[in-house]
Amino acid sequence: MSRRSLRRRIVLMRVAGVVLPLIGLAIGWYWFYYLGPLRRIYDPSWYRQRSKTAYWEECQKCIRRSRWYHNAGSDVGRFGDKQWCEWIMNHIQPREDISSCFAGHKSSALRKLTNQDAGDTAEAWLAWWERNKSKTQEDWIREGFRKYGIEIEKPLTRSNVIALLKMTPSLDEEKSKVPSYVQYNAFRWLRDSDFDPATFTVEDLSSPDGDEVLQGLIRFSRLSGVYPKYEGLGVLRLGKPPEESHLMPEMATLKFRLMMDALIFGPVCIGALLFWMSFRLRRRE
Repeated sequence: MSRRSLRRRIVLMRVAGVVLPLIGLAIGWYWFYYLGPLRRIYDPSWYRQRSKTAYWEECQKCIRRSRWYHNAGSDVGRFGDKQWCEWIMNHIQPREDISSCFAGHKSSALRKLTNQDAGDTAEAWLAWWERNKSKTQEDWIREGFRKYGIEIEKPLTRSNVIALLKMTPSLDEEKSKVPSYVQYNAFRWLRDSDFDPATFTVEDLSSPDGDEVLQGLIRFSRLSGVYPKYEGLGVLRLGKPPEESHLMPEMATLKFRLMMDALIFGPVCIGALLFWMSFRLRRRE
């Protein structure tokens, strides 16, 4: 082998030695960081071992970091707030598909967030946003109930409670008088207004609509177990704010963790530096 060929081979090996690790790092970044949240929320094992709060945090990372995934329409609708409604409006364009599975059902998320139905087109929702962006999420939801003949008062009256309970028996739109997004907002309006089912009596269930009210109470209790107020997800500003259910000990704070990282990695780095310096000094002898 000639000297020139040898040099060429050395250069190619060095280039490959630099490029291949960079390619591996890029793939690792894409897999572990960019797609990390998406991989976690679709991992049944990860989901079973985490709270809904942890799940929602990963959902938000996934949307902001990589993509609006298929189930985002449901997740953002349940757990999002006005800021997420604004986020959607800032990221859709006229004539864009917002209703199909491919689009992640953004229109479904908007219906749950607002308790309104502006349609399935981006143009209609953008026009709705221009008319209503100065209002609060609670205002949007209250106006949505008004379309069904319910004028929500504060605090809730007995008639308000009964009307909202009658909306919640089944999330199956074919079996209900109202769409599922209205039913969900009826549930969380009751929940976040600190409605207590224990305050209901037999007299409240003896009305002509007693069966519907009873089914509504059962459905409310079930949904309260699935989406409890104390988790603080998708909670409207109506009643008492959720109390902190988990006190953070000192060892869980960022300051304490940084201190422990310094105690762990500091000696390692200093030791490695001293070890390397010892070889440098040896060469000078």
